[in-house]
Amino acid sequence: MQDENDPVLHAENSTHLFKKETIERMLNDFRLILQQVSIDPSLLLRDLTL
Repeated sequence: MQDENDPVLHAENSTHLFKKETIERMLNDFRLILQQVSIDPSLLLRDLTL
């Protein structure tokens, strides 16, 4: 169940460029990045974990 305070990500893409699974993986990776940066805004890109 999603908490009402959790961000919601939506994506539109061209199906001839990306598979659904690829977009889902990219959105999940982006969500992980947002979580990490919200906890520690001083993180560098090289220190992020996907």
